[in-house]
Amino acid sequence: MSGVPLRRPRRPLALTCAAIAAVSATVVAVSTTATPQGTGETTHRTALPHVAKEYLHEIQGVDEADGAGGETKEITSALAQFDDARNAPGFALQGGYTAAVDHIHGMTSTGGAWDEVSDVPYNSDDQRYRDYYANTTAGSGFVTGRVQALAAGGDYLFAAGAGGGVYRKNVAQNGPWTPISDVSGGVPALSSGALAYVAARDELWYATGDGSTGATTYTGDGVWVAEHASTTPVWTHLADGDAAPGQTGTRKNLFDGAVIQQIRFNKAGTWAYAPSSFGLWRHSTTDLNANWQPVFVPNPSALPGETPTGTHSTDNYVTDVAIEPANDNHLVAAFGWVAGGSDNGWYDGRYDAGTQSWTFARSNVTGSINPKDIGRTTFAWGRKKLYALVHNPDHASQGISYSELGGIYVSNSGSVAGPWSKIADSHKLAQAGSALDPTVKHAGAVNPGYQPGVQAWYNQFLAVDPANDDHVFAGLEEVYETKNSGASWTTPGPYWNFFFSCWGSDPNADQLGCPSTTHSDQHAAAIANGRLYVGNDGGLYTRPVSGRTNSGGHATDWQSLSAPQSGTPDFLQYYAVGIGKVDPDKAAAIMGTRAYDHNGVVVSGGLQDNGGSILFTGASSEKTMGSNFGGDGGDVLVDPNDGCRIVQEYVDLAMRVTNVCAAATGTDSFTDLGKAHTRSIKPPETTARFTAPFAADHQDIDNWLAGGQHVWLNTKGFNIASGKDWNQLVDLGTNAAGTAARTATAVASDRGDAIVPFCGSCNAGSAFESGYAFGQANAAALKDGSATHGWKIVTTGDAKVVDAGGKVVGTLPNRMISGTDVYHDATGQVHYLLAFNGFSRHWVEGPGAGVGHLFESTDGVTWHDWSNGSDASTSLPDVPANTVKYVDGGRVALGTDFGVFLRDAAGNWARLGTGLPATVVNDLEPGPKGDDHLYAATYGRGIWKLAMPTVHYAGGDASQDEWWNAHKPTAATNP
Repeated sequence: MSGVPLRRPRRPLALTCAAIAAVSATVVAVSTTATPQGTGETTHRTALPHVAKEYLHEIQGVDEADGAGGETKEITSALAQFDDARNAPGFALQGGYTAAVDHIHGMTSTGGAWDEVSDVPYNSDDQRYRDYYANTTAGSGFVTGRVQALAAGGDYLFAAGAGGGVYRKNVAQNGPWTPISDVSGGVPALSSGALAYVAARDELWYATGDGSTGATTYTGDGVWVAEHASTTPVWTHLADGDAAPGQTGTRKNLFDGAVIQQIRFNKAGTWAYAPSSFGLWRHSTTDLNANWQPVFVPNPSALPGETPTGTHSTDNYVTDVAIEPANDNHLVAAFGWVAGGSDNGWYDGRYDAGTQSWTFARSNVTGSINPKDIGRTTFAWGRKKLYALVHNPDHASQGISYSELGGIYVSNSGSVAGPWSKIADSHKLAQAGSALDPTVKHAGAVNPGYQPGVQAWYNQFLAVDPANDDHVFAGLEEVYETKNSGASWTTPGPYWNFFFSCWGSDPNADQLGCPSTTHSDQHAAAIANGRLYVGNDGGLYTRPVSGRTNSGGHATDWQSLSAPQSGTPDFLQYYAVGIGKVDPDKAAAIMGTRAYDHNGVVVSGGLQDNGGSILFTGASSEKTMGSNFGGDGGDVLVDPNDGCRIVQEYVDLAMRVTNVCAAATGTDSFTDLGKAHTRSIKPPETTARFTAPFAADHQDIDNWLAGGQHVWLNTKGFNIASGKDWNQLVDLGTNAAGTAARTATAVASDRGDAIVPFCGSCNAGSAFESGYAFGQANAAALKDGSATHGWKIVTTGDAKVVDAGGKVVGTLPNRMISGTDVYHDATGQVHYLLAFNGFSRHWVEGPGAGVGHLFESTDGVTWHDWSNGSDASTSLPDVPANTVKYVDGGRVALGTDFGVFLRDAAGNWARLGTGLPATVVNDLEPGPKGDDHLYAATYGRGIWKLAMPTVHYAGGDASQDEWWNAHKPTAATNP
């Protein structure tokens, strides 16, 4: 089996003309409370002509680089790049996570308390921002980030975010959402895999490690159990395991670095089973102090250890287990690495009480399942029937590019051996009212390339009505339902409402003809007290198990559990944040007559699967955050002097700019690019990372840098008209072997001194290479006649690290450089900063991994390791670093996978602030002048801010804003 982390190609949404918007979770939706919702699929309104509107046209269709496009490319790229950043140049070994947590516990903190900024409802269908590049009226309503796991019982619902930990809600009383895992004495890992609730004991089992099949991506530190889960949880870490077959000794911190997708109990409730990337293990539910016992570990030698093995966790990837209700000693384990492999399949297991061991053999399943085509599997028991949703990793090799769904199957006998009958495939579901029906006319073209199950390796759930074995809910990209054991299906939760007959372009009519739907990409389901709960890339939704539908089979009674009346769990996954002052006159002119706070700021962010968010803050702060850009979000650039001047990124450096917050002023701006308040400014770049970097010079808002394989410069600032206004500064070229293009991973510039880190190949492995380019980034640099405009390109292996005395002690680590910054001190001396991702060489198997996470240089050639303090407690923990910002007075803030750390002028480190969840921090940005806060964009718990002195970046001059001066209403004036 392959030991390579996830590289699963997702299939293209092959549209040749105006295409569907970001076939990803940023499908914007109608509020469930803003306006009445219709119950029919017909309307007297005239539907919008499909050819009149582009839905994030930029990367839909066949991607030039690898043939994958749309959402199929997006999630693959995002997971792979997140993975590579933490593993390169090799693969992470066991122990790094636990060691980092132990180190952090020994550190002190400095500064005050962090305040949450994004803890307000996020309306992805905010009508104020129904501009050309928005997805408003798609149908999913109020959203939050990806919900990976759900559990329900009694009066309570528990939800686990992909990187946000566990929230609890009393659904009987419609109580608020409360985070319960990141409390004092709680769980240090907030990446989530599975939840299971035992109401009789008020006990919640929480498996950490993101279950989206991204190999070592978003890994955690195992299983935790909360006693008194509905009141004041007391958490216990089920850390250690017995020796795997053929091995000896206790496995300390068994699941450190693992992914766990399910927690299953036997019928008696005495054992909990954890199918994981480290195999199948079980734990006593009556003795939480016991060790985990190995059940099915097919390749024990591939379990991670403290030394390289040459094989990795994908060699033991178990996605689910089915336990026979009548015989706890008989079960079937689904081995299903998503890229396929010789070991993939179902394995029949029997427990021999005499030997106290399990014996497994590849299951000889009967019926319509091909045992050779089994990938990720989800099982679901009824009272007598057993169902299975199966991903087929071999569809691509079989010439099937539109779906990776092997099928949904039922064993009517309840036997895991079958016979199994196929009750659904992609074709059947597409014809069941799906928005992904390939015969639906999308922008005038038939869409054959993106059909139900195209992401079956990534998003799936299966749930059986406990009162009716024939009533089943299945989750793929959409929510499907059968009431007759698969004889027929409906789609109560379609992907979106675009192109249904009820959908139209009139903003005043809103969605009166279409009912609300769920967000796309389903991951979890729970049934309790007659209600269905689903979790997806946009949060949580609920409806009655026996709910209402219209004539098209679409549910008319979905309720978003992220809506204002339901409270707001903040699982939002941000890549970046940008902050600018409020221009009250402009805001009133473009967004209405209500008063806007002169002392407030506009906070914008780029999100995974949920577009671009925008929030006005201040004394008259808004109660709802809106979405002014659709598609996957990315990097963000905001004018510090005017928060309505915003650059957002779709993916692959597809940049879009607005001078007026992308606030809509009628139907035309939604359908006619010529009347839009947003324009495309993508550089002429063909090779950029999924989330590609760009930034303005700290002291010159008109000088922008953007990076792909080339470094681009825009000297017109927010007066940029199109992608033609970019100038190439330097070609980063290819790696030394000439086998991979180098691509930028970050950019920074201050007073024209700029630096651009890169990788190429960026994949973990022997071909990985990192480095940086530095030079001048301003109009003067363009006058340099050389091909590189005076820039120098340096690989990490050629960059010398020196000690305090100037002695060369090594080279920069050959790891991913995810963050960078440039600043000038009081003497005018330039300082370059590089932040290195991944763990240091003790935890990474690969050449040149090195040590250290933050390095500083004054000449761009020799570097100082700023990772160490005066002793261990004042040194930086060995944690993946994602972003770095010079704060002021010689202080530097570092955003990591474990929160934010501050280096003082004396070189000592401390945890920065209190109250910030220990999740991934992707971006740090200072507020504008007058707003003395440092803002943090987290990947799983939204945006936060900390009051502290910071530098302030230069803003623009409103009187020189050419777009606003040409388009502003006559009554509007410049401040």
